[in-house]
Amino acid sequence: MERTQELFERIEAYLEHDMSDQEKIQFEHEMTNDQALQIEVEKHRYLHTVLKDRDTIDYTRKIKKIISESEESHADTNKKTLFSEKKWFFLKIAASVLLVIGLGVASWNIFGKQETPEEIFASVYVPYPVESVTRGEEHDKELHRLYQYYAHENYGQVVSSVTDRIPRTALLYMYMGNSYLNTGEIQKAIEQFSAIKKKDSLYEAALWYLSLSYIKDRKLSLSKETLEKLIKYDGVYKEKAKYLLRRL
Repeated sequence: MERTQELFERIEAYLEHDMSDQEKIQFEHEMTNDQALQIEVEKHRYLHTVLKDRDTIDYTRKIKKIISESEESHADTNKKTLFSEKKWFFLKIAASVLLVIGLGVASWNIFGKQETPEEIFASVYVPYPVESVTRGEEHDKELHRLYQYYAHENYGQVVSSVTDRIPRTALLYMYMGNSYLNTGEIQKAIEQFSAIKKKDSLYEAALWYLSLSYIKDRKLSLSKETLEKLIKYDGVYKEKAKYLLRRL
């Protein structure tokens, strides 16, 4: 993953809900397949949630843009005089110093106070992305409708649309668990994630969301135990689990 201005802008658009539904679904799929992108998004979300200081966030974003534009301008210049070289050099230094000052303010706010479970949860939680469903039999039509509710974040409709005719699969448990998290029914969310067995392909993701459920329920010791299990599993969520565990 290359850390570019375009990437930062996409992350900011995602966090500020400035993406279309299709762009959001595509970006969340990219995060699912790119652990480095997941961590980068969490870092940005963490700053947004903990700082709650738009001036500082806008300030650092502008400085990053100045540095990026300075480097692009410098690279595009075919003939550089000694004066232009010095001018670019000092501009980059000045922008970098300002960025350090801005990040220093951020660090003071981040590390100068204890995070609450609510802040930690909000800074890392992203709903499990939507997966496609094949339409066919009657229960598949019901499933398709339920998935559409989930894709449009109508979580109340999701939990009220489940019938006995719909087969209980790991994916259904995943969607139900996330929906319960978003409707404030944390214990039911825990039950859904716990129902996903180790043999299922979604087991690792289930551990991740289970650990987040415990955080939201303020049961940090259980969350730590689940994160430790996730780290030992040694899969795609390992680095995210280590990052989160350090914050608890």
